[in-house]
Amino acid sequence: MTGTGSSKVSRKLFCSKNKALLIPAIILFAVFAFLSHDAKAEGEQGHIRWLMEPEFESAADFTEGFAMIKKNGKYGYINREGKIIIEPRFDIAHPFKEGMAKVFEKNKGWGFINTSGKVVINNLSYIADFSEGLATVCTDLQWTGFNNRYGMVDKSGQLVIPAEFESIPGFSEGLSPAAKNGKYGYIDKTGRFVIEPKFEKAYKFSEGLALVRINGLYGYINREGKTVIETKFKEAYSFSEGLAWILDYAYINKQGNPVIKTAFESSGYFTEGVAIFTKNNKYGIISRNGNLIVKPVFEYMLPFAEGLAVIKQNNRWGYIDKKGNITIKPVFEFATDFSEGLAKVQINGKWGFIDKTGKFQIKPEYDGAGIFSERFVLLKKEGKTGFAVNPLPAEIQTQGRDNAGMLIGTVKSVSGNEIIVTGKNIAEQVCMGDKLCVYSGDKLIVLCASFPMMTMTKCELVTGERNDIKTSLNVYRYKKIQKEK
Repeated sequence: MTGTGSSKVSRKLFCSKNKALLIPAIILFAVFAFLSHDAKAEGEQGHIRWLMEPEFESAADFTEGFAMIKKNGKYGYINREGKIIIEPRFDIAHPFKEGMAKVFEKNKGWGFINTSGKVVINNLSYIADFSEGLATVCTDLQWTGFNNRYGMVDKSGQLVIPAEFESIPGFSEGLSPAAKNGKYGYIDKTGRFVIEPKFEKAYKFSEGLALVRINGLYGYINREGKTVIETKFKEAYSFSEGLAWILDYAYINKQGNPVIKTAFESSGYFTEGVAIFTKNNKYGIISRNGNLIVKPVFEYMLPFAEGLAVIKQNNRWGYIDKKGNITIKPVFEFATDFSEGLAKVQINGKWGFIDKTGKFQIKPEYDGAGIFSERFVLLKKEGKTGFAVNPLPAEIQTQGRDNAGMLIGTVKSVSGNEIIVTGKNIAEQVCMGDKLCVYSGDKLIVLCASFPMMTMTKCELVTGERNDIKTSLNVYRYKKIQKEK
């Protein structure tokens, strides 16, 4: 994944009985997007405002205030001022996550660097991204996989959970699945099992519940390990926006009651209050109450982002709104999600960016591009990559944030690293460990809910500057986490 712009198009979309139908389409879509990012692009001088003009061999989009760049065969990082702050010296590098980035150096193996470029740990054979302050590592990875043992390090590089587990997928909502002796349970951040390992398979917590498997059947447990929805489903998926899809093509609520009965070939996770389904190889949309919003007439669809969804019709790509109206006609060879008010589209093999009226804000003159993130986007042409600034006014860039992430509440107070967020239904909407975010001007600040109560939650700062957080700022649910299973 190094050397390319990050993409929002390769999300897992469906829970499908007929996986043979969906998986090839999704793979092709993801490969297309991946290759397009590793193509090239530039802007028309005088119409593109550059943060940094094209000079790099490749790059990735901004995350947490930094963008990975490649120069003279090595990887480093720039900041939002366009300055190289970590000199290119790594053989492989990944974007920052929770203030840490995975890097690889020959003869030193895999390791992590912090935002100052300091290597806090290396000589590892396997590392995963940080989740809630810890990262899964393996010091002696064997490709057979049978004898591998995993532990977790903190951001200082200390091994805080011993490498004695067969699997540690990572933390969510304060707990992580972990396997010993072929059985899964859940551990806390000391490595202690708080839910005993008795499951054949266990998945990360989502919206307060975790999907588990016993005797080949799926059900759901809460954070205390109590079974709240009986393990009786042949196939089931994690909760999203209060609903989970199960085999027999129905959605259940958190009490395990079917609330939507369907007869589709496949159904997707709910995002922005709607879900995609397929019938007779065509794509449509249903609402949370099961009403048909869009009949299955499209050749392909992506979930909604910023109020619009990508659709494919007659082998061309366009956009619809949540009422099913085609707002941007399908005239493009390819199209991606909207991000910060703009979407990447392709015409005649070239990439450009349109706004939500379908008007080109960046003309389709580029061989490749990333996705707008934190106001910037990578553009490539003739083997060189640069970073352009979002041409939209700030108020237009921020439109759709209520859609892109549920509005949770507002910032009540800030004291040290503790931020208090208040809202009407905090207890129903937020679980411990959930990621929230605040937009201060054009700066994205990520928070972690540490103690949610009825109408407020304490939060800890994950990324961004505390001084940028002001009282009364809106607080949203952070980007949708890619679901497992």
